[in-house]
Amino acid sequence: MHEKGNLVVAAELAARLRQYRQKNPYYWYALALKSYRRGKYSSAAEFAQDAIAIEGADHRFHFLLGMARYQLGSGNYRRNFRQAMELAGSDDNLRQYQRKMERLGEDIAPENTAQQVRVRHNPNWWWYISH
Repeated sequence: MHEKGNLVVAAELAARLRQYRQKNPYYWYALALKSYRRGKYSSAAEFAQDAIAIEGADHRFHFLLGMARYQLGSGNYRRNFRQAMELAGSDDNLRQYQRKMERLGEDIAPENTAQQVRVRHNPNWWWYISH
């Protein structure tokens, strides 16, 4: 009887965890980043879109979506890069994006550099995406 109670509690906790993950944009971003690093660019794009649907103001999500689309040869990537640059939140982030664009051979500039968005998390850890 006691074991059945533990299974019920475990099932309830697992359901709560799933619900929490579904609402957490950083969970989707982590899946997108993992997929990107494994060369699964379609999955990376889908997961990044899921993250953006929940939290559209995080520049990292837009940049990763742009990188996945770039790898897939999709023309939409420029819009995602531009969006990431507009949401960069700091001059340092914007300069890093500009350097990345140069390395990719892209001449992309943000349309509205005056737009500033507060970055909630450490903005430096996500630059480990290659290219």
